[in-house]
Formats: sequence, structure tokens, C-alpha cells
Amino acid sequence: MHISANTKDQVLLLIEQSKNDYRKQLGGKGGCLHADPVSLSIAFGMNKISIELTYSEVTSRWQFPFHRLICKLRLNGAAISLKQLKEELNND
Repeated sequence: MHISANTKDQVLLLIEQSKNDYRKQLGGKGGCLHADPVSLSIAFGMNKISIELTYSEVTSRWQFPFHRLICKLRLNGAAISLKQLKEELNND
């Protein structure tokens, strides 16, 4: 899915909303659900931010299965952390 954002706050909000929506698809502890991987692309000025959402299956030390969200971010094709992305957006 391709999305266009006008402000840095809008970019960060879209990322958080995407993560929350995907997390809801995974269900809760002990009641894990399957969710297909999701790829999003956000155009912000001259930058392209790619988001890949997946999960890994984990069992807690109390033997409750759950899914851990994995969010991979890329800025113009290069891997970047959310903290680094926030710093980059603040520099623009």
C-alpha cells in the first residue's frame, strides 16, 4: 500500500497506527492468530519510507504462546531504526 504524508508527525502517526492495527490481528497471549506480512510505503517529500510488518512466534517462560511484532523500517532503501528515523525527520 502506498501512502503520502505531508508532515513528519503524520509519518510517525501512520507508522504507529500500522503497528497497532497489525498487532490487533495477532490476537492476545494464549490466543494467537495468524496475520500475513504487511508492506507499506510512505512518500514524504523526496523521501520514501518502507515499512514491513511481520511477527515471530514466541513462548513465554510461563509457557504462554504469543506473537512478537517485528517492524522493519527503510528510508530510501537503507535500513533505519525508529529512533534514527525520528532524528532524520527532525533534521528536515
